[in-house]
Amino acid sequence: MGRGSDVKRVRLREQVNVLSKGQHFVLRLNDEMVVITPNNDALHHCVKHWIAGGSEDHFRQVTEEQHPTSWDTFKPHFDRLLELGFFEDMDVEHELTAEEVGRWTRMMDYLSRYETEETNRYEYMRRIRHSKVLVVGVGGMGSWMTTQLLGLGIGHIVLLDGDHVEVSNLNRTAMYKPADAGKLKVDCAVAYAKEFSPHTKVEAIPQFVTGPEDLLPHLDGVDLVLGCADKPVFLITKWISEACTQAKVPYLFTIGGQVGPLAVPDSDQACPLCEFTFRTDKYPNLMDTILNQGDFLFERTVGSVVSFPAIVSGVAGFEVMRFLSGYEKPVTVNACWKFDTNMEFRVEPLTKHPSCINCATK
Repeated sequence: MGRGSDVKRVRLREQVNVLSKGQHFVLRLNDEMVVITPNNDALHHCVKHWIAGGSEDHFRQVTEEQHPTSWDTFKPHFDRLLELGFFEDMDVEHELTAEEVGRWTRMMDYLSRYETEETNRYEYMRRIRHSKVLVVGVGGMGSWMTTQLLGLGIGHIVLLDGDHVEVSNLNRTAMYKPADAGKLKVDCAVAYAKEFSPHTKVEAIPQFVTGPEDLLPHLDGVDLVLGCADKPVFLITKWISEACTQAKVPYLFTIGGQVGPLAVPDSDQACPLCEFTFRTDKYPNLMDTILNQGDFLFERTVGSVVSFPAIVSGVAGFEVMRFLSGYEKPVTVNACWKFDTNMEFRVEPLTKHPSCINCATK
């Protein structure tokens, strides 16, 4: 992206690679490369200030304070780097507060890699800050997922769970302390969130999900639902899918060692129950087999260690950031990311089932 001479304050983009190789000083950005010679202390001093940022007059002044007349040598390279887009504007207008910029400046440095003529890092961040995300289940996976949302800067987080903290939860959860045992998970999570990120609005809904009707009243204005609850087995996936499909709210499941698929109702994207419907094609009695397990659907427990939700929630965090900011297409659109105890992961493609029990009938 080319820049003109009217730029007031600029700095080298974070993604510019700076290499010192013998007599050559190399700056590389994507497929563009600029080589500057000679490679000496004056050049190093100048580039250090390009990285820190400032106006052209500032660069000239600080360079010539230590190395008189050297700016005349570097000025053509500076102009060339401007033209090729190696520098970014420091005075871009945006809607973020100074506190928000300070809190998420490193994240915006990351997002700057994906800037376009139409969308800069501040706009990506603004979209995230104006997003509302509902998390269903704040146990092992949901607690880690909540910390991801807080770190990403989601502006409004709603936490829904009727369960209480137990000592046995502490080996794999984030946010909770031994003193929280017996307290509602959502209340403890909100207390943690308010202390960690006072810039974020966080709500608690102390409620279990017993059907899609329990979720529907809470979906107004929600941009994304994260399904992090694992009980009752299968039914919780079905209920969340049905509610989100009816309300036309995008949703993403993060359960066990799997992230996805990310489902957008009324689209050609596969939903989680498409995957299940493909299984019923092979095993027609699968639904009855699951439902006949009765109380086992609610009482089922599996072994878990903290590494699983920590790793999987990190992957889901990237998907949330991609989807809400729009800087890149999420990996789990028509796909599932899966991770196992052998430390292997894979992305499995998934297509929309023409007779899906959820999205094909809505």
